[in-house]
Amino acid sequence: MNFYSNIEPFIEYLLSIRKLENYFSFDLEIPKTWGMPKSLAQTEQVVPFESQQPTTHKGISVVCEITNEEIEKTISMILKLIKVNREREEKEILFKEVVADLKKTFESTDLDSLKKLNFYIENEDAKELEDEGPTETIGLVE
Repeated sequence: MNFYSNIEPFIEYLLSIRKLENYFSFDLEIPKTWGMPKSLAQTEQVVPFESQQPTTHKGISVVCEITNEEIEKTISMILKLIKVNREREEKEILFKEVVADLKKTFESTDLDSLKKLNFYIENEDAKELEDEGPTETIGLVE
């Protein structure tokens, strides 16, 4: 796999890649609403910085040693950060749509029918995000 193939999935968030002695720093600009699942990053790996778009985005530098293993782990962590947050955004949109549909159903359906209302989830894949644990907001260094 070439270098571009590795960074292409998160290139829209990438500001720069810097070499700092024996470390790489992947500087990213992500939406301000995104959180960092605690299971993804150690505090010394992620360093916040002031974004160029401070009203909508926040900056983070993800730092790793310059070894094949550490770079692969870091890129994997960045991809998971993006996946988890995008999925959370999609879930929020879906939730709002379902609530609107449910409100219409409650307004147009009699009480006895509503008491029989049930919800079923067809797929058990929802467990994956529960395993991620809580997220924390990344604050800026003062």
